[in-house]
This record gives sequence, structure tokens and C-alpha cells, in this order.
Amino acid sequence: MTKSISVKIDDETYNQMKLREDINWSGVVRGSIRQTLTNIQFQPVDKERMQRALEDAARLRPLLKGGRTGTEIIREWRDRRQ
Repeated sequence: MTKSISVKIDDETYNQMKLREDINWSGVVRGSIRQTLTNIQFQPVDKERMQRALEDAARLRPLLKGGRTGTEIIREWRDRRQ
């Protein structure tokens, strides 16, 4: 059984794709996904980096309830480092 996914692209890219209707764009996307999956199979998972990201997300979660966006909070953290 096959599954479908949706991909959003900008108008310029869409218009350029329409000029090349001879290309099977779904096939291009499938091939790219397969290639990426093949490439990442040989990359070790950085468990320490993953753990740090989970810890950062846990610290960020309570701050989001204050009505600020994640982008605003990250900008504040970056500004503090300078």
C-alpha cells in the first residue's frame, strides 16, 4: 500500500515546475526522500545532542504559557549571551 504526503512550495518554484511538465516531480521527491534515508542510515545518532534538545524543550515549555512565542524567547536568550 502506498501513502500520500503533501509538500508546500513557493509560487516561483511551482511556476518553474509547471514549465517542465515532462518531469515526474513526484518521482523526483520520492527519489530525494530515498536518497536522504540512505544517507542518514550511516550517520550515528548523537544521543547527547538529542538529550540536550529535549532538556531545552522542557525548559521552554513553561515559558510558552506566558503568551510569548518560541521565537521571542530564543531571541531573548541569545541577547542575554551577548
